[in-house]
Amino acid sequence: MYIDASVYGDSPNDFTDSNVELYYYEDPEYKELSSDESPANVENQLFIKTDFKKNPIDRLKKYSNFTCRFKSEDGRVMYTKAKMERYPLDLGSPNAV
Repeated sequence: MYIDASVYGDSPNDFTDSNVELYYYEDPEYKELSSDESPANVENQLFIKTDFKKNPIDRLKKYSNFTCRFKSEDGRVMYTKAKMERYPLDLGSPNAV
């Protein structure tokens, strides 16, 4: 699907011819968390079982910006980068961490 944007006014002649590609994604459903808590200042992996519905996984891997948001008991909110992996992890693969 492609969209065109109106920059000035609302007549059909005011639309751009940009052919910007637009994708619609269904919101994922988060099911299980591998751990409910982790000590402060200790790096720990969290696995979140997720149902991505019928979203194209290859396109999600290519264009998505996975981010995790954490909230502490005192109300502070922190963000960190995340990445999508298949579970169980294939530790024999050349891309394994």
